[in-house]
Amino acid sequence: MKTKNFNLLKKALSDQQKNASSYMKTAIKTINIYINYIENTFNTDYNNGVLEGINNKIKVIKSICIWL
Repeated sequence: MKTKNFNLLKKALSDQQKNASSYMKTAIKTINIYINYIENTFNTDYNNGVLEGINNKIKVIKSICIWL
């Protein structure tokens, strides 16, 4: 993930599936469903971190208001 090497991620997922537990196999299967979207995150520098931060602040304010 740090090197943004998508091919290395795909190789690691295929190599680890043989030795993985059933829970890990389920996680790998889910990752493989969304692999195209994951590849997009490797190719671009865009993310929604700022928006998620704003949403979190709104939720905290709403939570505080409920207790007042």
